[in-house]
Amino acid sequence: MSYDQPKISATEKTLLETLRQQFIRQTDAWAAKDAYLYPIVTTLRLAFHQSQVRIEDYYMDKGLSASEARTAALAVLHEIVY
Repeated sequence: MSYDQPKISATEKTLLETLRQQFIRQTDAWAAKDAYLYPIVTTLRLAFHQSQVRIEDYYMDKGLSASEARTAALAVLHEIVY
């Protein structure tokens, strides 16, 4: 079975990485508002990173390089989160 590699430009790669960093900053700010929110944010981030690793692994199994798989995973997570 052939797999079509997702076409993601360098600009989109940069944007996706910026959005990932923005997600981290926003969750930090949210957790800082109330001590009750800290464990919730920790769990949310753990789920986010675990999902990223699993999606990257999926794409690497399909033949993408680690860098391409990371970008593809961030694109998928961007669609889910935003």
